[in-house]
Amino acid sequence: MSKETIKAVVQELREQVTPVFVSALNSGANLFTDEINEAVKRNGEFPEKFLSSFPDSFKRSTVVAGRELITKGIEQLEKK
Repeated sequence: MSKETIKAVVQELREQVTPVFVSALNSGANLFTDEINEAVKRNGEFPEKFLSSFPDSFKRSTVVAGRELITKGIEQLEKK
């Protein structure tokens, strides 16, 4: 394979994968933000409760991002 061919393949892969990653990261970040905002509303005067909810919110948002990444990746593969 020539250097130009490899660059073209990498560029094509990048163009197809980037929207999938962006979508998954946005979903995870939005969930995390929503959960943290809700925790602040519920436990505004109790910092220890807020801080204890932080890891769980992070885990849930990571799972959501991972699921979306897998789902969107499979959808992309099925299109081809």
